[in-house]
Amino acid sequence: MDKKKSVSIRLNGKKKEYSFTEKNQNQTKSSASEEIAATQEHIWDSMVFSKNEKGNVNEEQKNIVDFNSKRQEKEDRSSPFWDDGKRDGSPKLPPYNRKKKGPRTFSLGIFTNAIFLSVIAAIIVGGAFGTVLLNMFTNGETANTVIQSENGQPVTSEPEQQSQGGLFGDDDEEEEKTAKIPTLTFYVMQAGAFSTVEKGNQEAAQFHDRGLPGVVHENPDLQYLFISTSSDRDEMDDIGEKLEEDFGIVDTYVKQFIVEGNGSNLPEEWGAFMDSGINWMEKAVSISIKSITGQSLNEQNVQEVVDAGQAWIRAFEQIQPLDNNLYNLSREWVTEGEKALEGISPQMTSNDGWEIHQHGLQSIIYYDQLVRTIKKQEEQ
Repeated sequence: MDKKKSVSIRLNGKKKEYSFTEKNQNQTKSSASEEIAATQEHIWDSMVFSKNEKGNVNEEQKNIVDFNSKRQEKEDRSSPFWDDGKRDGSPKLPPYNRKKKGPRTFSLGIFTNAIFLSVIAAIIVGGAFGTVLLNMFTNGETANTVIQSENGQPVTSEPEQQSQGGLFGDDDEEEEKTAKIPTLTFYVMQAGAFSTVEKGNQEAAQFHDRGLPGVVHENPDLQYLFISTSSDRDEMDDIGEKLEEDFGIVDTYVKQFIVEGNGSNLPEEWGAFMDSGINWMEKAVSISIKSITGQSLNEQNVQEVVDAGQAWIRAFEQIQPLDNNLYNLSREWVTEGEKALEGISPQMTSNDGWEIHQHGLQSIIYYDQLVRTIKKQEEQ
C-alpha cells in the first residue's frame, strides 16, 4: 500500500503544499526542486525589474536585502571625509552675520560704570593738581604782572584796565605831553614758592647768609622767591651754571617776568623817568653777571652803567610829586639804584657782583609795585 506524505513550504510569504507517495518519492523530489528553482527565478526577475511603468516598488523587493549596497555604504563611511561640495550629507559652513544687527543706540548706563567713573575722577584730580603746580611755579596772580614761560608765551595774564582819563590828566588835554607806562621784560630765576611772606623771607635769609641775592615777590596766593634776574636769556644760563658749580644750587626755574605798562597815561617826565630806570636796571644787572662769572670789565662798560644811573636820577628830580604815595615808591626805587651805583667799578669782585645783583632784583620788585599802584588809583 502506498503511503502518502504532505509537506508545507512557505516561500516569500506564500504557502505551498506538496504531497507525494513513497513510490513516487523521486519523482516528487524532482518536481519540488523544479518548483523551488522556478520561484528563485521569479525572485531574480523581481530584483532586476523592480519598478513597474508607474515607478512603484514591487512588494517582493521590500523584503530583499541588497548586500552590495550595504557593502558600498560601509566603504563610504570608512573613507576620510572632505567637503567637495557635492555631498548632500556634508556639514554646511555657518552663514556670515547670521544675526541681524539693529541700529546702535547710546546707553546712559555708561555713566554708572565703575571704570568710566574712575577715569573721569582721575582726569579731574589730575587737572586740579596740575593747576596747583602751575600756580606754584608761575606768577599770574598779580593785577599788573604777566609771567611767561621760557618760550615767551604768556602763562597767565590779567585783563588790562583801560582808562578814559589818565591818573595825571585826560587823554584829550595836551596829548603831546603824555606817555604810556613802559613795559618791563626780564627773566627771573625762581628758587621756591611759599604760602606766606614770612616763610619766603626765611628762605631768602638763608641765601643772604651764603652771600647770594634773594627777594620775595608778593602775590595774593603764593609768594615767589627770586635769586637772579636779567633781560638776556643767555646771561641767565651763565648765572645758573655758576650757582651750580660754586653753591650746588640746581633746583631753580627760569621764567619771564613782565610788568605790563600799557593802558595808562603819564606826563612826559614820568614816562621818561620810568623808561630811564628800566634802561639802567638792564645795564646794572648785566655788568653784575659779568663780574660774578669772571668776565673782564673795561672802563667803557663801567662808564655806560654809571652814566645810565645818573641820567635816571636826573629824570627823577624832574618829575612832579602830584601823588605822595607814587612819589614815595619812586624814591625807594631810585634809592635802591643808588646803592648799586656805589659798588660799580672796573675792579669789582664776585662778591661785589652778587651785592649789585641783589639791588637789581629789588629794583624790579619796586617797579612792579609802582605800576600796580598807578593802575589801582586809576580804577578808583
